[in-house]
Amino acid sequence: MRDILNREGVPAETTMVILHPFSLWSYKEWREEGWIRLMKDLIQFPSRSVVIIGSLSDRERISKMIKPFEFGVFNLAGKTSIGEIPELLGLSRLFIGVDSGIMHIAGAVGIPSIALFGPSSSLTWAPRNRFHTTVAMEMPCRPCRQKGCLGSEISQCLDQLSYEDVKKAVDAELKSAGSSIAG
Repeated sequence: MRDILNREGVPAETTMVILHPFSLWSYKEWREEGWIRLMKDLIQFPSRSVVIIGSLSDRERISKMIKPFEFGVFNLAGKTSIGEIPELLGLSRLFIGVDSGIMHIAGAVGIPSIALFGPSSSLTWAPRNRFHTTVAMEMPCRPCRQKGCLGSEISQCLDQLSYEDVKKAVDAELKSAGSSIAG
């Protein structure tokens, strides 16, 4: 894994935060603007790197998202196998992602993780360990367990999930290690 990180230019001396913003199902995804803002805040200090993972089919979307970043953000989508993901997660400080299989791998590895939940139930699907935090918008219809609002493939509970709620969870986790989103 260190060879892959070195080849991709991820500095070994930085603290890695792993992001997994996409799902096989778009109705489980948070808006891209939120991820971009989170990346911007996370890399304010050179001691931190953001590594984004996903499938090969996510690579182009991630490339567009990280285009404004000159340093500190690395696109590993499609560059690691599912078997290598646990080792990558084990080298990181924090995992932040959506309700997905990778979230479960992070939970199994036992690293601090934050998962953004929309229409699916975090009570049913979130990892159950002391290292896991769930962020979800409180709405009377949530969890609806539907493929987006009225079958639209768009979930208002994720589209309207505030950046501040996500930032609060990330800050709380990073502060437990003596840092925050800003440092």
